[in-house]
Amino acid sequence: MDVRQLLWGASPWWILVCLLAGLLYAGLLYSRTPTLWSRTTNWGLFALRFVLASLVCLLLLEPFLKQLTRHVEEPVYLVAIDNSLSVPEGGGLTEASLKQTIDRLQQELGDKGRIELRTLEGTITQTDSLSFDAQTTNLSNLLSGVRSDYENRNLAGVVLLSDGIYNQGISPAFVPYPFPVYSLGLGDTLPKTDVNLKNLYYNKVAYQGNQFRVRAEITQNGYENQPLTLTVRRGNRVLQQKSIRFGQGAALLEEEVVLDADEAGLQHYVFEVSGATDEYTQKNNTRHAYIEVVEGREKILIVANSPHPDITAFRRAIEKNKNYQSFLYIPGISDYQEETYDLVILHGLPGGRDIPQMDQILKNARARWYIVSNQTDLRAFNQQQELVQIQSLQREFDEVFPILNGNFDLFTYPGDYRSNIAAYPPVQVPFGRIQTAGWGRVLLQQRIGRVDTDKPLLVIGVQEEKKTAVMLGEGMWQWRLQEFAATEDFKAFDEMVLKTVQLLSARDDRRRFKVYPLEEEVLDTEGVTFETEVYNQAYERIWGQAVNLLITDEGGKQYRYSYQNTRNNPRYTVQNLPAGVYQYRASTELNGETHTASGRFSVQNLQLESLELTANHNLLRSISDKTGGRYYHYQQEDGLIQELKELEAKNVITADEAYESVLNLEWLLVLILLLISAEWFVRKYNGGY
Repeated sequence: MDVRQLLWGASPWWILVCLLAGLLYAGLLYSRTPTLWSRTTNWGLFALRFVLASLVCLLLLEPFLKQLTRHVEEPVYLVAIDNSLSVPEGGGLTEASLKQTIDRLQQELGDKGRIELRTLEGTITQTDSLSFDAQTTNLSNLLSGVRSDYENRNLAGVVLLSDGIYNQGISPAFVPYPFPVYSLGLGDTLPKTDVNLKNLYYNKVAYQGNQFRVRAEITQNGYENQPLTLTVRRGNRVLQQKSIRFGQGAALLEEEVVLDADEAGLQHYVFEVSGATDEYTQKNNTRHAYIEVVEGREKILIVANSPHPDITAFRRAIEKNKNYQSFLYIPGISDYQEETYDLVILHGLPGGRDIPQMDQILKNARARWYIVSNQTDLRAFNQQQELVQIQSLQREFDEVFPILNGNFDLFTYPGDYRSNIAAYPPVQVPFGRIQTAGWGRVLLQQRIGRVDTDKPLLVIGVQEEKKTAVMLGEGMWQWRLQEFAATEDFKAFDEMVLKTVQLLSARDDRRRFKVYPLEEEVLDTEGVTFETEVYNQAYERIWGQAVNLLITDEGGKQYRYSYQNTRNNPRYTVQNLPAGVYQYRASTELNGETHTASGRFSVQNLQLESLELTANHNLLRSISDKTGGRYYHYQQEDGLIQELKELEAKNVITADEAYESVLNLEWLLVLILLLISAEWFVRKYNGGY
């Protein structure tokens, strides 16, 4: 219902003034005896001019309309449905029976207000679109969504249909809700006779030629002292079979399997427990492991004239990352192993004595990291690299403290470590003029005494395929010891070394066509999203190419897709792939030449809903008690409906106020135009002007 009220922006007394102004204006114009038209016509024209002039004067008072709109909102009963897989699989009501229960709630409560349905995925309009196939259960998210979406609405109550099992989010019993929750407990609260391969624990990366371990966590109910078999397969090949047995009273068994990383690439291993008779379900007897077997670790070579504590500190930090393998070459102490190294760390070199194979080492090194010490020949050092030039007339050294440069941008280094670095002891740096190339970036600066300077201490440079780092002082081993003494950890030092090594040793990918998945491991409920990058010969990014994508599963089945690489959307998503390991190959044409990109990814089956099938009605009872509702077992459906029908839910009336200027009324402007036109027409018709 709408109510309108005319209000004035000035005192109502001005209305009388406006009427008098209109009367005076019309009187002055039509007070003389007419000669061109009759007296009756003259009075008519007088009336038109009076109304028109008065109306225009009234508009100067800025009148406006106040509109009051009243809304009647009937009560809402929300049926929140746990449509996860565990509901029909856990026993009790079938899917058809659950839909009948929801339909009955709609029919019985329809005359008391609106009935709305909501599932774990969102709102639905009718039960025909309801399917119990959700792969996860997040009850707290379901109820919190109701709280936010129905805030300030006439929500009479929420009916929660669930088995009380959740496997994502926090417990809904710990979250307050401003509405009563009437819960209807589904499923079976009795433990099922079942063997459950609950989890697999393993490292996701293994190195070819090595062995790796996978720990299987298995639970049981009703199978004590019964022989079972744990089978491990890769493809159609059985790798291992182990006999396992649960002892008396043991509900949990952990079994470790040692496997060989004999084939490089992303490998798919299937673990399965068999031998249990009359299980409630066998869906939770199988788990999958996806392990990336890499051909080898990145090789880091440390070369020095003589032993030094810095070398040990560097090796300890580097070998924390299993992707790196460090080698030491000190003539007369350790032999040189001829390899292609991803990074060479030169401590005190060039300088001192000649190092055999040094020319070959520098030639084959993809990147270099120089540690300047008192043995370094600065002249040869300046000739061997272009990143840092040291002009020192005498072999003198300063003791300087490190300062973290907050403007360093080649990699992210936590600012939280600034205080750790500030407490490091000094290192010895050559005294002289230091010049840094424009392509160099300073990670550490020098503090001399208590004076902070902009002189570099640790410089890193990347120019095209040339990667170089220079540490201008020796004695970094003291930093690691000092940090451990203060914090009982080496985080700041090791992070600095590893980040620098990672930047220097990373191999540049200069391909003009790249297609890669944003995530190499995705769930079967998600899609696989591919990012596409295309470059011209100047290595500038370009768009507009047609891309063909071929995906092949482990059995050889192929999936073909085509898409356009556009500036606004360089990504393409593939949905509904079954669980498994896939290879992909993408291709496109650039200037008549075919470019390809390939790789692997895995799709994993979540299986969370099969891990726990025993209903938790105590959780539902707790939610209802805390919110002022009540818990009912699914066999007490009639009692729930009866209580909901007895609820005193009333309509809520709300009102909205709106203000509008009368100048926005189109009919008023039309009226003024009609008055002007009518007066003009009558005067013209009778020979006036």
